[in-house]
Amino acid sequence: ADPEAFCDSQSALDAFAAGMADLSDSLEATWVTAACAVGDSARRLADDDGRRLEGTVVMSYTIRVPAGESSDAAGAIQAAITDTDPASLKSLLNTALTGSGFEVLEVAQIAPPVVEQPTVPQKG
Repeated sequence: ADPEAFCDSQSALDAFAAGMADLSDSLEATWVTAACAVGDSARRLADDDGRRLEGTVVMSYTIRVPAGESSDAAGAIQAAITDTDPASLKSLLNTALTGSGFEVLEVAQIAPPVVEQPTVPQKG
């Protein structure tokens, strides 16, 4: 698998969003914006022909809970992400990636989610 091809693939990014959405009934895939960067180790992995082999990608994402959703939605999503272990996330992502030609071999780390409250402009 080519890490750069994965990062350049909109279907892979969409599958990542779908896999993340499967973590919680409170989360819709359309709320997830994913970004992908090739990790340093991927740049060092190549065969004799210079073809990339498996490597590392670093996924980041933003979840925007739409206004009007339950006030508990953000907390439920945060809890679902926090409570998920790497093996479970790997399984969800691979299910979402079925048919894409890509496969997650390992989820090394799940960073704790950071919740930011939107700023509301002051009238006046």
